[in-house]
Amino acid sequence: MKHLFVLIALLPIASITTQVRADSLGDVLSGQVVGKAQESLLRKLANELSPAFKELSRDVYVYHWGKCQYQTKNDPAFPANDAYAREVVQRLMLWTYRKDKSVSGNMGTSYYASTDPVDTDVFGDCLTETRLPAKTRFLDQRNTGSFGYGLQLLLQREGCYASTLAKMFQAPNSDPCHEIITRLVLALGVSAVAYDYSGATAAECTSREHKGAFILVNPTLAGEKYTKVFNPAHAPNDGQHEDRSRIKGLVGKFAGLKKMWPTLLASSAEEWIKDHVFGCNPEKYPEDKVTDPLDFKNLPELDFAARIPTWGVLPPIGDDCCDIGAGTQPQDGIIKARAAFNPVIRALLNDP
Repeated sequence: MKHLFVLIALLPIASITTQVRADSLGDVLSGQVVGKAQESLLRKLANELSPAFKELSRDVYVYHWGKCQYQTKNDPAFPANDAYAREVVQRLMLWTYRKDKSVSGNMGTSYYASTDPVDTDVFGDCLTETRLPAKTRFLDQRNTGSFGYGLQLLLQREGCYASTLAKMFQAPNSDPCHEIITRLVLALGVSAVAYDYSGATAAECTSREHKGAFILVNPTLAGEKYTKVFNPAHAPNDGQHEDRSRIKGLVGKFAGLKKMWPTLLASSAEEWIKDHVFGCNPEKYPEDKVTDPLDFKNLPELDFAARIPTWGVLPPIGDDCCDIGAGTQPQDGIIKARAAFNPVIRALLNDP
């Protein structure tokens, strides 16, 4: 994942201005249909990928490390649930859909999250924790094989010469493969993509299914309902101590070396790990198992009119998506001040 986290640093920030709605900026595709791929091609691609289409049966938590070192010694605070941090996460998720940026890697410049809070902690000193709610749809890229010959011919007619799902995701943003897989992700209402990566181990989590990570592609996940931001060196009186104690317990169980809030007691995490850390209990949660390429299934109806999410109108995810009114969504997209926004960009983009 190291090169993936480095790719995230490529996001340009020069075009950000003050007091401008995000969906009016040139670096956000607002309300544009993705691609011109034929519906028959997308249906055939969806059918071949149906074994990889899954839903979470419970809440799963994933983690990303960024840097807080930009702050001065006199002001070490990095507030939890920082609004600017969430806006940066949204921008990274929206960046997934860019077609005019020739950036390769898994879905180009996107937001990557590991399945535990320890495995990628070398990439920074502030932590974001994102909750993927039950019923979140995801594509499980792990163990998917080559496409059939007929599908490969159809893809080649559209200019896409990838023979696997992984290669489609790894195509540059301007490549036809990226356009086609992006449209399918939107048409299926997928919010995340799982892929092979490393993973830390704990006594409660030794299964091979834990070795993986996620690309988050739904900007709704950046809202305060799903994503929280923490500085392990700072614990303000903000009502988040229960979460901090749980995270500290997780870090201890996975043998992390980070010092997490020395004045807080760590919560017991044994049962929480089994239920909420992806891949730790695959016998109880079959969606955690790697993809069985022969497990074909019926898919939901594809939404061929699916549009790229904007910051004001976002697609629902999971079973608890819809109790936030449009007027109160935290991702409404007002950039309040460039001076305050840029440090958080550097933090979450692992920028030195």
